[in-house]
Amino acid sequence: MSRIAIVVDTASNMDFEMAKKYGIELLPYSIEIEGEIFDDLVEIPREGFYERLEKEHMTTGVPSIGKIQVFMEGLVEKGYDQALIFTISKETSGMYSAMKLHSSVPGLDTFVIDTRTVGPGVSLLALYAKDLLDRGFSFNELAKACSLRRDQLGVAASFRTLVYLIRGGRISSFKGHLGEALKIYPLITIKEGKLEQVAKARGKAKSQRQMVDMIKEQLAGADDYDLAFFHADNDEEIALVKEQLADEISRAARIVDFPSTSVLGVHGGPKYFG
Repeated sequence: MSRIAIVVDTASNMDFEMAKKYGIELLPYSIEIEGEIFDDLVEIPREGFYERLEKEHMTTGVPSIGKIQVFMEGLVEKGYDQALIFTISKETSGMYSAMKLHSSVPGLDTFVIDTRTVGPGVSLLALYAKDLLDRGFSFNELAKACSLRRDQLGVAASFRTLVYLIRGGRISSFKGHLGEALKIYPLITIKEGKLEQVAKARGKAKSQRQMVDMIKEQLAGADDYDLAFFHADNDEEIALVKEQLADEISRAARIVDFPSTSVLGVHGGPKYFG
Protein backbone atom coordinates (compact mmCIF):
# COMPACT_ATOMS: atom_id res chain seq x y z
CA MET A 1 0.00 0.00 0.00
CA SER A 2 1.31 3.43 -0.95
CA ARG A 3 2.33 5.91 1.72
CA ILE A 4 1.73 9.51 0.65
CA ALA A 5 3.54 12.57 2.02
CA ILE A 6 1.83 15.97 2.06
CA VAL A 7 4.58 18.57 1.59
CA VAL A 8 4.62 22.36 2.04
CA ASP A 9 7.36 24.93 2.58
CA THR A 10 7.58 27.78 5.08
CA ALA A 11 6.09 30.29 2.61
CA SER A 12 2.82 28.50 3.43
CA ASN A 13 3.17 30.10 6.88
CA MET A 14 3.23 26.65 8.46
CA ASP A 15 5.75 26.04 11.22
CA PHE A 16 7.26 22.79 12.49
CA GLU A 17 4.91 22.53 15.46
CA MET A 18 1.85 22.71 13.24
CA ALA A 19 3.40 20.38 10.64
CA LYS A 20 4.06 17.76 13.31
CA LYS A 21 0.53 18.13 14.71
CA TYR A 22 -1.09 17.44 11.34
CA GLY A 23 1.44 14.99 9.90
CA ILE A 24 2.72 17.29 7.15
CA GLU A 25 6.30 17.48 5.88
CA LEU A 26 7.81 20.99 5.97
CA LEU A 27 10.66 22.32 3.81
CA PRO A 28 12.32 25.57 4.99
CA TYR A 29 12.93 28.45 2.62
CA SER A 30 16.38 30.04 2.60
CA ILE A 31 17.02 33.49 4.04
CA GLU A 32 20.19 35.38 3.17
CA ILE A 33 21.55 37.84 5.73
CA GLU A 34 24.67 39.80 4.90
CA GLY A 35 25.89 37.08 2.53
CA GLU A 36 25.13 34.08 4.76
CA ILE A 37 22.36 31.56 4.01
CA PHE A 38 20.07 30.31 6.79
CA ASP A 39 17.11 27.92 6.93
CA ASP A 40 13.80 29.56 7.86
CA LEU A 41 12.51 28.58 11.33
CA VAL A 42 15.55 26.35 11.87
CA GLU A 43 18.36 28.89 12.04
CA ILE A 44 16.06 31.94 11.88
CA PRO A 45 13.51 31.69 14.71
CA ARG A 46 10.50 33.97 15.02
CA GLU A 47 11.67 35.37 18.34
CA GLY A 48 13.43 38.68 17.81
CA PHE A 49 13.19 38.37 14.03
CA TYR A 50 11.64 41.79 13.33
CA GLU A 51 14.24 43.57 15.42
CA ARG A 52 16.88 41.92 13.22
CA LEU A 53 14.94 42.74 10.05
CA GLU A 54 15.03 46.46 10.85
CA LYS A 55 18.81 46.37 11.32
CA GLU A 56 20.07 43.83 8.77
CA HIS A 57 19.48 43.46 5.03
CA MET A 58 17.66 40.20 4.25
CA THR A 59 16.56 38.46 1.08
CA THR A 60 14.80 35.15 0.53
CA GLY A 61 15.27 32.30 -1.90
CA VAL A 62 14.36 28.72 -2.61
CA PRO A 63 16.57 26.04 -1.05
CA SER A 64 19.54 24.80 -3.04
CA ILE A 65 19.16 21.79 -5.32
CA GLY A 66 21.16 19.77 -2.82
CA LYS A 67 18.89 20.69 0.08
CA ILE A 68 15.78 19.87 -1.94
CA GLN A 69 17.11 16.46 -2.88
CA VAL A 70 18.24 15.66 0.66
CA PHE A 71 14.76 16.61 1.89
CA MET A 72 13.07 14.39 -0.72
CA GLU A 73 15.42 11.49 0.00
CA GLY A 74 14.48 11.91 3.65
CA LEU A 75 10.86 11.25 2.72
CA VAL A 76 11.87 7.93 1.17
CA GLU A 77 13.78 7.06 4.34
CA LYS A 78 10.60 7.77 6.32
CA GLY A 79 8.75 5.21 4.22
CA TYR A 80 6.93 7.43 1.74
CA ASP A 81 6.71 6.40 -1.90
CA GLN A 82 4.56 9.29 -3.16
CA ALA A 83 4.58 13.02 -2.35
CA LEU A 84 2.00 15.71 -3.05
CA ILE A 85 3.84 19.04 -2.95
CA PHE A 86 2.16 22.44 -2.50
CA THR A 87 3.97 25.69 -3.36
CA ILE A 88 3.05 29.37 -3.46
CA SER A 89 2.32 30.82 -6.90
CA LYS A 90 5.08 30.65 -9.49
CA GLU A 91 4.62 34.39 -10.13
CA THR A 92 5.82 35.17 -6.60
CA SER A 93 8.54 32.54 -6.11
CA GLY A 94 10.78 30.07 -7.90
CA MET A 95 9.79 27.22 -5.58
CA TYR A 96 7.25 25.68 -7.97
CA SER A 97 9.83 25.46 -10.76
CA ALA A 98 12.51 24.22 -8.37
CA MET A 99 10.31 21.41 -7.08
CA LYS A 100 9.17 20.46 -10.58
CA LEU A 101 12.80 20.18 -11.68
CA HIS A 102 14.50 18.73 -8.61
CA SER A 103 12.02 16.90 -6.36
CA SER A 104 12.26 13.56 -8.18
CA VAL A 105 14.42 11.00 -6.38
CA PRO A 106 14.54 7.20 -6.73
CA GLY A 107 11.63 5.47 -5.01
CA LEU A 108 9.36 8.52 -4.84
CA ASP A 109 6.59 9.65 -7.21
CA THR A 110 5.84 13.37 -6.93
CA PHE A 111 3.13 15.79 -8.03
CA VAL A 112 3.64 19.54 -7.56
CA ILE A 113 0.67 21.90 -7.22
CA ASP A 114 1.01 25.63 -7.80
CA THR A 115 -1.62 26.84 -5.33
CA ARG A 116 -1.87 30.25 -7.08
CA THR A 117 -1.72 31.94 -3.68
CA VAL A 118 0.74 32.90 -0.92
CA GLY A 119 0.87 32.21 2.80
CA PRO A 120 -1.67 30.34 4.90
CA GLY A 121 -3.97 29.55 1.99
CA VAL A 122 -1.32 27.00 1.03
CA SER A 123 -1.52 25.50 4.52
CA LEU A 124 -5.31 25.28 4.31
CA LEU A 125 -5.07 23.41 1.01
CA ALA A 126 -2.49 21.03 2.47
CA LEU A 127 -4.73 20.39 5.49
CA TYR A 128 -7.61 19.69 3.12
CA ALA A 129 -5.40 17.18 1.33
CA LYS A 130 -4.52 15.54 4.65
CA ASP A 131 -8.22 15.22 5.50
CA LEU A 132 -8.87 13.50 2.17
CA LEU A 133 -5.83 11.27 2.61
CA ASP A 134 -7.12 10.16 6.01
CA ARG A 135 -10.42 9.32 4.30
CA GLY A 136 -8.64 6.97 1.92
CA PHE A 137 -8.20 9.07 -1.22
CA SER A 138 -5.59 7.78 -3.67
CA PHE A 139 -2.64 9.86 -4.90
CA ASN A 140 -4.35 10.71 -8.20
CA GLU A 141 -7.63 11.51 -6.44
CA LEU A 142 -5.82 13.86 -4.05
CA ALA A 143 -4.06 15.67 -6.88
CA LYS A 144 -7.32 16.17 -8.78
CA ALA A 145 -9.36 17.26 -5.74
CA CYS A 146 -6.72 19.76 -4.58
CA SER A 147 -6.27 21.20 -8.07
CA LEU A 148 -10.00 21.98 -8.07
CA ARG A 149 -10.07 23.26 -4.48
CA ARG A 150 -7.30 25.81 -5.04
CA ASP A 151 -9.65 27.96 -7.11
CA GLN A 152 -11.62 28.63 -3.92
CA LEU A 153 -8.66 30.04 -1.99
CA GLY A 154 -8.60 33.72 -1.05
CA VAL A 155 -6.21 35.95 0.86
CA ALA A 156 -6.29 39.49 2.26
CA ALA A 157 -3.34 41.20 3.92
CA SER A 158 -2.79 44.69 5.31
CA PHE A 159 0.62 46.26 5.89
CA ARG A 160 1.86 48.76 8.46
CA THR A 161 5.03 49.73 6.62
CA LEU A 162 5.62 49.77 2.88
CA VAL A 163 9.42 49.68 3.08
CA TYR A 164 9.67 45.93 2.60
CA LEU A 165 7.12 45.76 -0.21
CA ILE A 166 9.13 48.46 -2.00
CA ARG A 167 12.41 46.64 -1.38
CA GLY A 168 10.97 43.41 -2.75
CA GLY A 169 9.55 45.14 -5.82
CA ARG A 170 5.95 44.37 -4.82
CA ILE A 171 4.90 48.03 -5.20
CA SER A 172 6.55 50.95 -6.98
CA SER A 173 9.04 53.04 -5.07
CA PHE A 174 7.17 56.29 -5.80
CA LYS A 175 3.76 55.01 -4.68
CA GLY A 176 5.28 53.25 -1.71
CA HIS A 177 7.19 56.23 -0.34
CA LEU A 178 4.16 58.49 -0.89
CA GLY A 179 1.92 56.03 0.95
CA GLU A 180 4.45 55.71 3.77
CA ALA A 181 4.56 59.49 4.21
CA LEU A 182 0.76 59.82 4.22
CA LYS A 183 0.17 56.76 6.45
CA ILE A 184 -1.79 55.05 3.70
CA TYR A 185 -2.10 51.31 4.21
CA PRO A 186 -2.74 48.99 1.24
CA LEU A 187 -5.03 45.97 1.27
CA ILE A 188 -3.48 43.30 -0.92
CA THR A 189 -4.87 40.06 -2.28
CA ILE A 190 -3.79 37.47 -4.86
CA LYS A 191 -5.32 37.39 -8.33
CA GLU A 192 -4.14 34.92 -10.97
CA GLY A 193 -1.11 34.17 -8.83
CA LYS A 194 0.01 37.80 -8.52
CA LEU A 195 -0.12 40.26 -5.64
CA GLU A 196 -2.70 42.95 -6.33
CA GLN A 197 -3.69 46.02 -4.33
CA VAL A 198 -7.48 46.08 -4.09
CA ALA A 199 -7.92 48.99 -1.67
CA LYS A 200 -6.04 51.50 0.42
CA ALA A 201 -6.92 53.39 3.55
CA ARG A 202 -5.59 56.29 5.53
CA GLY A 203 -5.46 55.11 9.12
CA LYS A 204 -5.35 51.72 10.80
CA ALA A 205 -9.02 51.49 11.80
CA LYS A 206 -10.22 52.10 8.25
CA SER A 207 -7.79 49.56 6.83
CA GLN A 208 -9.00 46.97 9.35
CA ARG A 209 -12.57 47.69 8.29
CA GLN A 210 -11.69 47.26 4.62
CA MET A 211 -10.24 43.83 5.34
CA VAL A 212 -13.25 42.76 7.38
CA ASP A 213 -15.66 43.95 4.68
CA MET A 214 -13.73 42.08 2.00
CA ILE A 215 -13.74 38.83 3.97
CA LYS A 216 -17.43 39.14 4.83
CA GLU A 217 -18.25 39.70 1.17
CA GLN A 218 -16.24 36.66 0.07
CA LEU A 219 -17.87 34.41 2.68
CA ALA A 220 -21.44 35.66 2.22
CA GLY A 221 -23.67 32.64 1.72
CA ALA A 222 -20.84 30.13 2.17
CA ASP A 223 -21.57 27.19 4.46
CA ASP A 224 -18.34 25.16 4.18
CA TYR A 225 -15.07 27.05 4.57
CA ASP A 226 -11.86 27.25 6.58
CA LEU A 227 -10.25 30.42 7.94
CA ALA A 228 -6.61 31.19 8.63
CA PHE A 229 -5.28 34.24 10.47
CA PHE A 230 -1.66 35.37 10.47
CA HIS A 231 0.33 38.35 11.67
CA ALA A 232 3.84 39.70 12.08
CA ASP A 233 4.06 40.44 15.80
CA ASN A 234 0.71 42.25 15.74
CA ASP A 235 -1.62 40.47 18.18
CA GLU A 236 -3.57 43.67 18.85
CA GLU A 237 -4.85 44.37 15.35
CA ILE A 238 -5.53 40.77 14.38
CA ALA A 239 -7.58 40.46 17.57
CA LEU A 240 -9.68 43.48 16.52
CA VAL A 241 -10.25 41.94 13.08
CA LYS A 242 -11.31 38.64 14.63
CA GLU A 243 -13.78 40.43 16.91
CA GLN A 244 -15.47 41.90 13.83
CA LEU A 245 -15.53 38.46 12.16
CA ALA A 246 -17.02 36.63 15.13
CA ASP A 247 -19.98 35.31 13.15
CA GLU A 248 -17.81 34.09 10.27
CA ILE A 249 -15.42 32.44 12.73
CA SER A 250 -18.28 30.64 14.48
CA ARG A 251 -19.39 29.11 11.16
CA ALA A 252 -15.94 28.04 9.93
CA ALA A 253 -15.17 24.33 9.69
CA ARG A 254 -11.53 24.95 10.66
CA ILE A 255 -9.64 27.86 12.19
CA VAL A 256 -5.87 28.16 11.82
CA ASP A 257 -4.21 31.01 13.70
CA PHE A 258 -0.45 31.47 13.95
CA PRO A 259 2.29 34.11 13.55
CA SER A 260 4.02 34.78 10.25
CA THR A 261 7.04 32.71 9.29
CA SER A 262 10.27 34.62 8.79
CA VAL A 263 10.35 34.14 5.01
CA LEU A 264 7.01 35.94 4.70
CA GLY A 265 8.09 38.56 7.23
CA VAL A 266 11.07 39.56 5.08
CA HIS A 267 8.62 40.78 2.41
CA GLY A 268 5.74 41.91 4.62
CA GLY A 269 7.72 43.67 7.32
CA PRO A 270 6.71 44.24 10.95
CA LYS A 271 3.04 44.34 11.94
CA TYR A 272 1.43 43.12 8.71
CA PHE A 273 -1.57 40.84 9.20
CA GLY A 274 -4.30 38.99 7.34
